[in-house]
Amino acid sequence: MGEELSVSYIDATLPRDERQELLRVWGFNCTCSQCMKDELASAVSDGRVARIKSLEEDMDNFTEMHVTAETGGELVELYEKERLHIYLGPAYTRAALNYALFGDADKASQYAAAAAEAVARENGPNAADIQPMKVLAADPRNHWSWGKRRMGDLDG
Repeated sequence: MGEELSVSYIDATLPRDERQELLRVWGFNCTCSQCMKDELASAVSDGRVARIKSLEEDMDNFTEMHVTAETGGELVELYEKERLHIYLGPAYTRAALNYALFGDADKASQYAAAAAEAVARENGPNAADIQPMKVLAADPRNHWSWGKRRMGDLDG
């Protein structure tokens, strides 16, 4: 309660300098809390944003050996630390699928339920990703993704 609401004209997952440069095209300098951080805090934030991008790329590459079941949780944690709440639906979805891929039913179910709620908030109650996340939350062991990464059983 009482927090500032902002509308982003650009991808908020870009580093600060890139965000500010893109916003200059709109004719203004952003003064949101993320853009007004001091240089050190901004560098830390930019590092988290870079890590988000790296994790997402790794999670999309099924031959990437650095991905673990916990990678999904780390991704969500970074989004939360960066206060990128508008992107939590997709982050929770990635985490849920990743935990299912590694055969962790409890966390797959937990993150899938969170994904369904976040996607509904972000995109409305009829968003396409809500039902698949509810299905995963209800029965992770019978989802197409169950244990595939752990067992090396993915086609892609």
